[in-house]
Amino acid sequence: MSETRRSLLPLLLAAASGVAGCGSSQPPAEPGVVARIDTLRIRATDVRAFAGKVPAYGDLTSRRQSYLRGLMARHLLEREARSRGLDTLASVVAQVDAQWQGRLRQRYRKDVLWSSLRVTDAHVEAYFDSLGLRRQRRIFGILLDTQAEAQAALTELQGGRSFDEVARQRSRHPFSAHLGGELGFVSRTQAQSLEIPDTLFTGLPDGEISKVLPQGDRFQIIRFDDSREAELDEHRIHIRNVIKTNELARLEGLRVEELAHRLHWHVLPEGLAVLERAGAGTSRVISWRIEAADAAERLFAYDGGEVTVAQYMSGLAAERSSGIDDSDALLVAEVVDTIRTAALLLEAARLAGFGESAEEQRWRDGLIVELAITELRRQFLRDAEPITAAQTRQFYDDHQDLFREADQMVLVEALVGSLQEAEDVMADVAGGQSLAAVAARRSTRGESLWQARGVLRLGHKERLLMPALYTAAQQVEPGQLTGPIAVKGGYSVFEVLDHQQGAMPSFTRVERRARALARRRQESERFEEFVDDLLERYDNVVSVYPEELVRALPDSLLERLSAG
Repeated sequence: MSETRRSLLPLLLAAASGVAGCGSSQPPAEPGVVARIDTLRIRATDVRAFAGKVPAYGDLTSRRQSYLRGLMARHLLEREARSRGLDTLASVVAQVDAQWQGRLRQRYRKDVLWSSLRVTDAHVEAYFDSLGLRRQRRIFGILLDTQAEAQAALTELQGGRSFDEVARQRSRHPFSAHLGGELGFVSRTQAQSLEIPDTLFTGLPDGEISKVLPQGDRFQIIRFDDSREAELDEHRIHIRNVIKTNELARLEGLRVEELAHRLHWHVLPEGLAVLERAGAGTSRVISWRIEAADAAERLFAYDGGEVTVAQYMSGLAAERSSGIDDSDALLVAEVVDTIRTAALLLEAARLAGFGESAEEQRWRDGLIVELAITELRRQFLRDAEPITAAQTRQFYDDHQDLFREADQMVLVEALVGSLQEAEDVMADVAGGQSLAAVAARRSTRGESLWQARGVLRLGHKERLLMPALYTAAQQVEPGQLTGPIAVKGGYSVFEVLDHQQGAMPSFTRVERRARALARRRQESERFEEFVDDLLERYDNVVSVYPEELVRALPDSLLERLSAG
């Protein structure tokens, strides 16, 4: 659909021009109500909640219109889906039931089993020590591509050149090269992931240079220069959760056994006979031999529910896809255990009252709406024309940024919580301090195994997770102090140390992806046309109150949403 057509939509015209509503007459404005569809009121709280879940682009006015249009479209799509009976369609009901039951089981695990687990400080400390996390050593490294390069670097070091100088000149690891090879403090377990033997971690004296060591398909030279005892408190919550996760599996198994006994879980001979007939004299059950009537036969029963042959066969198919050997028994133990656990934990959740609250029922009702709208979209698009080879190529040529590999950038960055703190960082740098030193002292972005505090690598993952910072870093020259930039978690002040532009893959390499993206774009445009038709169809019962929309989504809120 063209942008010209969309700009002529009555709803957007009303919102943009300040016209009181879309229809010829409308109810009077009410405080906190930004729009109406018949008697349905769309309130400021609804728009704000919607805005927090979906992105919008453009200037502030366009984003307000986009949020309101999206929310109104959702209500109209719900009407359309219900009018077609899609909310009661068997496939939709089955999906709702499956997700609803999964939610109840997870609530039971979290609120009953997980909350009952107790992990003492002694458990945490023992686990901490068993992983070799207590002692940490500050490590410096020089990473080279070939053994010959590594040997040449080692010769220079043995000849008296400083480690700092050789690392800055030769190391292929840009994060640490800028810092003279420093990687920060590592534990024995972290050193193992760097392919440093335990004997070297414990035995190489501070200041002494190692021999050439392999690291994957490259080579490294390391040295240590300091040690510290790690603070257990930094890891306490994580370790406690790891211990509880392991204990949860054990407790869940015990609870299922208890429930199986208390609720009299048992196999039914009628269902077992169906499997025997489908096995045709062998142990392996052949699914196509099971008639529809037989598939509905009960295979397992317990006080409060049952499991049919069809449900068992569905579980068996899932296990077969993972390579399970089911040639020796009609009832495969792994499948039975999975089905029994799911059924009995669901029954336990129901007995505990989960699923009965008004909040949980609203969640279920919302899920029905979402899946009904998804089915509406699927039905509308199922007869779409296939994308041609020429359209695929044209999409690739017109949208090359979608296919270009992510830029690889290395930053020195100070992430701080407020704008004032960011300005203080810039003032410290202007006063002669290095950003690396300021960031190491003040940044709230913690160090990781691969990079010291204040050093940050941006690549494919960060392009998705940190779009504001990634985009800003793309646009500045290396060495240029930049900021403050509003990002998730606060404000960023940074310098780019290294910037390698992502390569552009050939059309042949990404043709399948280009076809899928072109089809997705085509489907989105067709469905947007369908949404526009709905908006126009209901134009006479739609009212928009622009002043209330501005109050619901003030500039400050939209700016915060953009930064987050």
